[in-house]
Amino acid sequence: MDRYLHSMLTTINLFKKGQNFFARTMYNFIEDLNVEQSKKERKLRFSYGFFGHLNDIVSPVVLLLILLFLLTQLFLNLKSPESKPIIIISVLIILFLALLIVVIRELLKINALTELETDFTKQQNKQFIAEIADGLGWSLLEENKEYFIFRNSSKGFNGGEIVTTIFDDNLVLINSTSCPILNNLGGNRSPLSFGSNVRNIKKIKIKLSEKSMS
Repeated sequence: MDRYLHSMLTTINLFKKGQNFFARTMYNFIEDLNVEQSKKERKLRFSYGFFGHLNDIVSPVVLLLILLFLLTQLFLNLKSPESKPIIIISVLIILFLALLIVVIRELLKINALTELETDFTKQQNKQFIAEIADGLGWSLLEENKEYFIFRNSSKGFNGGEIVTTIFDDNLVLINSTSCPILNNLGGNRSPLSFGSNVRNIKKIKIKLSEKSMS
């Protein structure tokens, strides 16, 4: 039994190391945010390097490898007189399969931009978003005349988020993407948010609504 636990812990540790590696490479290989394409498609569009693309698929690939490992262990233990290892491995397969489905579903919408229509000009929207982010304690990672990129710092089991706001006349296009737990590198992204991305977008929406009514 200890052998199975040790194998699982080793696999999870490799998963974390792999994400940290791709975090660093992605951060170095993102060249620029393609604003016009992002506005047109209502999705974040970056000029990725090769490792940047790998970063977004590393989670499902690692989960697939874990599932293959577990299926191999299940096959090897089918003829075992003990049923306990088979039950434990089967439960783990179900859990990791469910996690893989969730990760793939979240990856499909990780670049989606939420559109908020305001009564303000582009410049006013920029000013208000800067004030809102400052009030929420978000740090500014990057800015130009077309967009802001903020980082919400990690708290507890929440690894924080990268919040991108693109300005298109009276529209504000928002994307919030989670960062892995205990990882402070701005370039890495995690498909699991536990609702934090939705909450970030709602906060901005509420604050902008308050500005409209004031």
